[in-house]
Amino acid sequence: MEIERMSAEELKSLMDDEELVVVDVRNPQAWSESDSKIAGARRLPMSELETAYQLLAKDKRLVFY
Repeated sequence: MEIERMSAEELKSLMDDEELVVVDVRNPQAWSESDSKIAGARRLPMSELETAYQLLAKDKRLVFY
């Protein structure tokens, strides 16, 4: 598995060209206090990531933020 970092602009470009699964891993408090949310992102707090990872689509690129 390859892990890469990308800018918001790079992510936007990918979202325009490719079907991605975007996963917001912030804890519930950080998520609720934030004004920045990506439309369509799945919420999966980091604390639940290990157990729920299997439920994410493997046939698409996964992007975590």
